[in-house]
This record gives sequence, C-alpha cells and structure tokens, in this order.
Amino acid sequence: MPASRPYLGHGVGLRRRHYGRALRGELDVDWVEVISENFFGDGGRPLAVLERVRADMPVVLHGVSLGIGSPEPPSADYLRRLRELSDRIEPAWVSDHLCWGHLGGLYSHELLPLPLTEAALDRVVRHVDAVQEALGRRILLENVSSYLTFRTDSIPEWEFLAEVARRADSRILLDLNNVLVSAHNHGFEPDEYLRAIPADRVWQFHLARHSDRGAYRFDDHCGSVMPEVWALFEAALRRYGPVSSLVEWDEGVPPWELLRAEQREASARAEAIFGLSLRIDPVAGRVAERVAARAAELGGEAGEARGAAQLGERIAERAAEQLGERAPGEGTPVAGGSMVAPARSPSSPRSTWSTLSTLSEDTSALPSEPGDADDRSLTAAQRALWTAMTTPGGSAAVRRDRPELARSLAALIAETERFPLGARIDVYAQSSIWRLRGALAEIFPTLLWLLGEEDFDRLAARVIAAAPSEHPDLGRVGAGLPPVLRTTAWAAEDPWIVDLARCERAMAELLDAADPPGPVLTPSALEERPPEAWPSLRLAPIPALRVLGGGVDLGPLWACRERGEPASEGWAAARAAQASGVIAGSLLWRRGFEVFRRSVSEAEAAVLQALCEGAPLAGALDAALAAEPELEPTRVVGWVLRWLRDGLFAG
Repeated sequence: MPASRPYLGHGVGLRRRHYGRALRGELDVDWVEVISENFFGDGGRPLAVLERVRADMPVVLHGVSLGIGSPEPPSADYLRRLRELSDRIEPAWVSDHLCWGHLGGLYSHELLPLPLTEAALDRVVRHVDAVQEALGRRILLENVSSYLTFRTDSIPEWEFLAEVARRADSRILLDLNNVLVSAHNHGFEPDEYLRAIPADRVWQFHLARHSDRGAYRFDDHCGSVMPEVWALFEAALRRYGPVSSLVEWDEGVPPWELLRAEQREASARAEAIFGLSLRIDPVAGRVAERVAARAAELGGEAGEARGAAQLGERIAERAAEQLGERAPGEGTPVAGGSMVAPARSPSSPRSTWSTLSTLSEDTSALPSEPGDADDRSLTAAQRALWTAMTTPGGSAAVRRDRPELARSLAALIAETERFPLGARIDVYAQSSIWRLRGALAEIFPTLLWLLGEEDFDRLAARVIAAAPSEHPDLGRVGAGLPPVLRTTAWAAEDPWIVDLARCERAMAELLDAADPPGPVLTPSALEERPPEAWPSLRLAPIPALRVLGGGVDLGPLWACRERGEPASEGWAAARAAQASGVIAGSLLWRRGFEVFRRSVSEAEAAVLQALCEGAPLAGALDAALAAEPELEPTRVVGWVLRWLRDGLFAG
C-alpha cells in the first residue's frame, strides 16, 4: 500500500562544479538530488558537502549502479554502503533505474534495457523486495531512455513499470525526458505512457534535455530543458497533481545561475497550473486549504487519481514538516492503483530463448538465481547483449568474428531500416566506452598530459577491454590501468610511468578516504615529551595517507605540468631523474579537502612506512638505517616534525 506522497518542490541535480557553493550554504533551490555511488567513500569533501546540504534542505539519493534487473541481485557490499549512507543522510527518498547494468561482478556503467517479459518482471520484483528489506525503506524506480527493444517483449513498458510498483509496493520516478526519447525511438505516444501510470505511485519527475541524432534520439542531459519536455511536464502535473520535480544537467554543467533559472522555470509552470506557489509559506500556513480548493476547481485533471481532500492532505503534510509540526516521513497510507499483468503470449518465441541459452558456456559461471528456464534464458539474452557491446570493435567485429552471436542477436533484438541492429548495440557500446574513458581521464590527468589525447585513448581502450570495472562507483574504475600500462612499450622504455599511474590512482582514492578519527598531532605533541621517551613513541597515521616507494623522483615531472610546460619537458625531466639513479618514493596525504604529494628519499619512506605499520620510533629508525646506513638520527627527528606540521598523524 503506497504511503502519502511528500512534496519537496523543485530541485536540481547537485554536481561537483557546485560543491563549493554547497559548502557555503548558497544553494537557493528547494532540494537537491545526488548520485548515491559518488558518496560511498568514508570521508573527504563529498560527504562534507552532502552533510552541509542536508542541514539546509531535503536531499534525495539517486543511484546509477543498482542494476535491479541484472542476473545477480545487488551485492551485499553495495546494499551495506547504500544503507549506511541513507542512515547517515536521512534522504527524503532513495531512487535508481528500472534497468540492468552488472553481470558476474562487472559493471557496464550503462542503463541497459530489460526484455519486457514475465520472467524479467518476476526477477525485478524479487530484487526490489530484497533491496527494500535491506534498506528498510521503499525505493523509487525510474524509467530509462532506451535504444533497442526485444522481439520477446510481451508487456508494454508503462505497464511493466506500473506492475513492478504494484507488486513490490515501490514508487516511481517518472523521467519525462526519457518518455519522449523512448517514444520517438520505439514509436509510441507519450500520453499513452502517462495514462497507464498510477498517479499515487509517482513521487518525482526528472526534467532534462536530449539530442536528435537522426535515426534516434539520445538522452545526454546536456543543455536546457526542451520545450516538448516542458509541455509533457505540464500535462503530467495536470494528470498527477503536484509532484516534486528535478532538473538534470550532467554534461557541460552550467553556472549555478543558469541551473537555478531552469529550476525556477519548473516552479513557475507548476504555479501557473495550480494558481499558487507550492513552496511552503510558513507565515500564512494555509497551503493545504488553497491547494485543495484549486484541485477541486480543476476536477478531473488534477484529481484524476484521488480527490481534492487527499491532495490537500498531502500538501498539508509537507507544510507541517517545514513548520516543524511533525518529523519528515511517510504519512497515512492511501489506496493504490492496480493492474493485471497481461498473460504470456502463447506465441512467445521460445526458440529464440533456446538459441540464446547455448550462446556461451560462460553463462553457467554466473551466480545461481532462483527461477525457471525462462529466467535462465533471460540471463543468456543479457549475456549476449553484454558480449556484443563489450566486444572491441563493436557490432562490426561481432558480425565479422562471431557470426553465431550475430544471428542470435538478430533473432533477439528488433530493428528498423532507419535504425538497424548494429547501430542500436553500438549506442550502448560507445556510450559505455566514452563514460569509462572520461572517468580514467579524471583519475589520471598527468598521464593524459604526458601521453596526449590519442595515445591516452589507445591506452584507455586496452584498459577497458582487459580490466573491466568491478566497482559501482565510476570514480574507481582505474584500478586496472597500472597493470595494463606495465605491459606497454611506454613502460618498457620508461618504467617510471607505471609509478606515475600508481601515484595518481592513490591520490584519487585519498579524496574520499576517512577523515582523521581525532585532532591531528602537531610538533608540540612531540616537544612536550622528554627526549628519552621518543624511542618508544608510536604515531597513528591519518587514514588519508599513502607511501609509495621504490622509483624515480617524479617531482620534476609534476613541476613541469604545474608550470604549464609541454609534455615533452615532463618526459625529459622524468628521464633525467631516472638516469641519476637516485631512488625516491612519493608521500601522498589529504589535508582538509586537498590532496598533496611530495617526493621522499628511500630512507624517509622506510621510516614513515614503519610508523604506519605500528612500529615505535626506534623501530622506524632501524628501518631507515637498513636503507641508509650512514643516516643521522637528527634527520629522522626533522622528518617527524615535518610530518606533524603536515598533519600526517592523529591523536
């Protein structure tokens, strides 16, 4: 039974460009939505931003890697992290997408379409039940933009979405931009979609922009909301009543003023329909009565799924929350809509499933899943699509090198002359590669500068093929790059380039490492102790600290990039350091929200590593002497004092 729908007003998706504004408390919108997986770290700037924003306004957690229709359910570790984040932030609600995206522990970082069959419906409902049990809350599922459909589909998408919500008692995030994209790509009417969705299940709208690529429309979230999306938004408001809306702008994120203007536009359009501002007025305190009266005037349009009194009660609950009359949360349950799932078509092409089930012996390696042969065939179909979109060279390589797979895909996926099968698969393949390449470029900016765009793209392609992502957070996809880089001609000639990659990977990890458990120690903490107590002193390193030893001094290379010099100067500086024969390591740490790096000698690295492993100062000195027998103890004391000034140890 669905609960009374909270009303948050109109918000925006919060992205990294506006984190500074968020920390200053300058987000002048009703609420924000954030990507859940971006906040799975243990500390640092992301969580600080989230907690600061949550103190000011409602926050919604919106995931992209749940993969609710994937062959295996979301991992226990994923659900643990999401539950911990939810308990910490107390979001207004948690949402993700009605799609699939992971297979055998690997993540595509794409929102892949599901076959719309009874088997897929059963699996999704089963997974939603498990997720809601693990989180201790109901979730919202969002309709996705899609670029292919399956010949085995037996349920319209809108009925599939509604039936998932009914069977699992979940809610719906209705992305109006996605409705338009899929309507164009697959030939249905957007209004038909809206008519089939039960109003009481719709808790949120997404508003965004898409691009026209000729044969199809593509959901890119780049630019202002389109006129036809605004028109569908107004139609949805008239059909469902006041629903919280959010503007998504993920690519080329604009200045805050432009993003806020889009949010204000959503608010103004809602106000024009309902004849008042739906932002709660704590002075007047008469929102419920005004909305109820307006809903009664609109009659069937605004109150199609419920009476004016129910609409007034829901807005009254929102008013009470903002006025402090009761804690935010779910209100009184109301009756939900229902539908009967269409029976399986007797002509369902079982021969296609049978063919697909023999595509790959690898299917048996997947975790076992409850269910019948149809469920196993569903997994085989998903594996076929996964194999095609992850094949280097895309659909052309599949046609050339894997004719059996190509024939099976043709039997599985619908196509048109204007938008053929290969082009449909390549939309997903190219989008995944573009997304993963972008993430690698963010993690390894110095390596990108050094290699240049073209060679970095070649390296990224090798990494994506040889070391697929094993983490739901796109920001952690770089683990496989250093091992792959080690096998290249670059590393054969310049081995230090692998150390550079390891260093950049570690720096990225430190950005959201745990914060110090207590105040950091200062030099006075050492000076206050008598010298005779120093040998037994043990120092606890901060969590955001790494020591990478055994390599050339990368300091000159970093300095070249920081000065804006060409990459050729960086190569020359690193090769000169290598020719010197001096062994050096890198000390990495985070202070506040900024990550620092400096070169350290082999002896300094040995002392610091020993302290990090729990050795007393005397034991750390022994480690240093092993690396540098002539080392003066006073130098070690100087290092320790510098480390304390840099905040590397906590009390």
